[in-house]
Amino acid sequence: MESNATFKGLIILGAKKWFAENKSPEEFETFVKAFPENEREYWTKAKVMPISKIPASMYVNLYKIICTMWSDELFQKIGGAVALNDLGTILRIFIKIGTPSFTAKSFPNSYKQYFNVGEFKTISMTSNSAEFELIGAEPYGQAGCSGILGWSRMALEYAGAKQLTIDHSECLNRGKKHCVFKYAWE
Repeated sequence: MESNATFKGLIILGAKKWFAENKSPEEFETFVKAFPENEREYWTKAKVMPISKIPASMYVNLYKIICTMWSDELFQKIGGAVALNDLGTILRIFIKIGTPSFTAKSFPNSYKQYFNVGEFKTISMTSNSAEFELIGAEPYGQAGCSGILGWSRMALEYAGAKQLTIDHSECLNRGKKHCVFKYAWE
């Protein structure tokens, strides 16, 4: 894993908020104990700031633990909760919510607000669809893809996308050279 790959504290803060609202203290404690000892403090003691840079290995561990205890679907749901929280607070400076296509145009910049490795590039954009390519994000593993899927779904639905479909059949984590995310909505 690339040692300089990090993710921002925004994700930890959003996940902690989701756990506080949706899981019991006992479930949260079990979840925290599943992390390596040196990572537990991010969930319990450390002062995590939105701009804190946290090693990508912890993001991968976050994904593995949530999938082991619950599911990939829950990880995506938490990614959506992070989006909902951040779009109304810290990211409102960088992202203006408008139509779904207007919101989707901000996805490459949004990616940079969370991750320091990889490039999220626009391939095409219409009033009811968007296609993006993610390259160089291998350090985040499947966690990166699932987080993007959850975050982007919530952002588009928040912007009013109806009948949203997402295709992510081309993926770094399934042997492809890059990831492709295709979105369509009414």
